[in-house]
Amino acid sequence: MNILKNLRSITKFLSISILATSALSSQASASEWAGSYIGLSAGFEQSDSRFEDTRTADTDNDTKEVGITVGYRHQFNNFVVGIAGDYFPGDSNVKQASFVGAGANTDMFEELSEEKSLSIQLGYAFEKFLPYITAGRMQIKHDFHTRLTSGGGVLEQHTKNRETSIVGAGLSYLIKENRILSFEYRQADFGNNSNVMTTFGSNNVNSDLNIEKTTITYSWKF
Repeated sequence: MNILKNLRSITKFLSISILATSALSSQASASEWAGSYIGLSAGFEQSDSRFEDTRTADTDNDTKEVGITVGYRHQFNNFVVGIAGDYFPGDSNVKQASFVGAGANTDMFEELSEEKSLSIQLGYAFEKFLPYITAGRMQIKHDFHTRLTSGGGVLEQHTKNRETSIVGAGLSYLIKENRILSFEYRQADFGNNSNVMTTFGSNNVNSDLNIEKTTITYSWKF
């Protein structure tokens, strides 16, 4: 995944959202968005990883998740700034890929869990619509282990908490005075992480992890 490509996609999404909400609102009067909120989120996450030493193993993982979101927004006329945090405790599907090449063939199993993020938001309100951009930090638990392709138990296991920056865009709709429905897209590139694995004669195995996520959140403002 190319972060510059995704930034262009985010900018395009935000522009379309602003044009659409402008068309629906002949006047740029803003509803009241200020206040704290808590919500339930459902997300669809796509992740891909590459494990490399002298060989490679690629995994692609599609996961449905449920989590919680909390945040606070402050309003200056039509401009809205906010801070939000969310937590998705569930595990991703365990994904398997095979190292191929010289030596014994080995399967790599990968699992992602305990995703946390904290981000800031900047938006412009059009009555009941609020398109916004967002940026922040994400942390995720990354677990992977190896087994021989021919079968048998776990050869080696590694678990790491990985952290990186996130960028994204969203659109919130004020259903009622204190009920909000939000759609958000975010992208995170965790880059390369080097792991010494005895399975491969203590070779460094590089792990490259990328995540794209789309969420829908129903929240209560107070």
